[in-house]
Amino acid sequence: TVQLWDGKNRSSYVPLQTLKDANDSVTTVLTPHNSSNHCIYTSSVDGVVRCYDVRKGLVTCWDLDNPVIGLALSPSSNDENQNLLAASCLDGTIRLLDNSDSASSSELSSELSSELSSELSSSSSCCLLKTYQGRHKAGQYALDCAISTDDKYVMTGSEDGSCVWYDIMTAKHVQSLEGHSQPTCAIATTTTTTSTNGNNNNDRFTNEITVTASYDGQGIVWGTKSIAPE
Repeated sequence: TVQLWDGKNRSSYVPLQTLKDANDSVTTVLTPHNSSNHCIYTSSVDGVVRCYDVRKGLVTCWDLDNPVIGLALSPSSNDENQNLLAASCLDGTIRLLDNSDSASSSELSSELSSELSSELSSSSSCCLLKTYQGRHKAGQYALDCAISTDDKYVMTGSEDGSCVWYDIMTAKHVQSLEGHSQPTCAIATTTTTTSTNGNNNNDRFTNEITVTASYDGQGIVWGTKSIAPE
């Protein structure tokens, strides 16, 4: 189950609401970064990703037909792209989903949709945009996934202890961050902006920071290549 609590009422020990739709363990609960999205997203071992629209009182379900062990929302500052979700499944496949309706689809979602293969087009899940697999190992452990802050990469933990990056558009392997001795179970991303010349905006660089955690008991902070702004 998923329980909703009133964080301001510290004397209450009763949840405001209990969501009982999942038929197996709930693996992830997410809320959006932007205030205009009033949804709660959950994933479950029953193979279903659920979107609860708090304002409308509606629930949307996507049956991926495989246990979903991790779920990630796009951290992009672009509100439209925040409708993108990456679902990590026990079969070793990351599935990119689009929660936006056709009228509000982002440019990235539209571009991905136009490149769907015949296999994906015949899927019963019309929101499935892309799949990522082949370079990370999965099947025995719960592995987290993430979307980079610039919406260019899908990242996933791997049972060989690495953090594998896929190009979000082409689904090709980009790089693997290797540092753990046990499966990589959690991933988080953020960015930092630095200047090499004081307050001169022309010399500012954006660094993608990735943090990984593993069953080996260690967390690693990775600094990826700096990107000069356009």
